[in-house]
Amino acid sequence: MHEIKYDGYRTQLILDWAGARALSRNGHDWSARYWPVVAAAEKLPAESFILDGEMIAPEPDGPRTSRPCTRA
Repeated sequence: MHEIKYDGYRTQLILDWAGARALSRNGHDWSARYWPVVAAAEKLPAESFILDGEMIAPEPDGPRTSRPCTRA
């Protein structure tokens, strides 16, 4: 088994009583940057969840594995 590494930002997508939001690994609220993902999370049929993963911005022809991310 192997895992492809995509360059992105470590993010927690959280849905709870306060709604959906996206937080950086340092706890900064990046919901405005990821608004399409946050909006989609609010439509999911769940009361609460925490998704922890890598947020990537794929190119039109698919995700890139070799392009370094710029620091935000």
